[in-house]
Amino acid sequence: MNGITKTMKKTHAGFTLIELMVTLAIAAILLSVAVPSFQAMIANNRITSQLNELVTAVNYGRSEAAKSNTTVILCGSANPTVATPACGGTATGWLLFASGDANNTYDAATDTLIRVGTFIHASIQVSVNAALADGLVINANGSTNEGGVTAIAAVCDDRDNDGTFDVAFGRELRVAPSGHIQAVSSPIATCSP
Repeated sequence: MNGITKTMKKTHAGFTLIELMVTLAIAAILLSVAVPSFQAMIANNRITSQLNELVTAVNYGRSEAAKSNTTVILCGSANPTVATPACGGTATGWLLFASGDANNTYDAATDTLIRVGTFIHASIQVSVNAALADGLVINANGSTNEGGVTAIAAVCDDRDNDGTFDVAFGRELRVAPSGHIQAVSSPIATCSP
């Protein structure tokens, strides 16, 4: 090329070690801020999801009671997913059934199982007051048969791992004698209504 030589300069693309270290330090700072917030959001969503599941069960029970003109019962169950579930015990879930007899316990021979649910996470506790302890009886007109007492279920978790369930993040489901449902946001008065 007529005595003119072209010098080709090689360029390297990429990060220097210093640039990489600065980027990793910034990412670590952002993650240390974001992870606790993300964990709190997950815990809040678990509580809200559990409360919404209970609200749905009560609403579905009211609908089924009106549709079939019968009494429907929502009860806690220690074994909701076995072949023949039963009400009672330390609840790990719940049963919703149409009562074919005059009691609040599920009997496969006389009652019709409508729906079954389990509590979604081991860190969540669902506590009920005396009106719900033997099951929520829903009449065909949508009202409850709990002697004029509001049925309360408190959904709490042990957010700080101190062995006690925290009212600061808990939520409540309240079912009035008329059948009206109210969801109460945190903080709640107690996790053991």
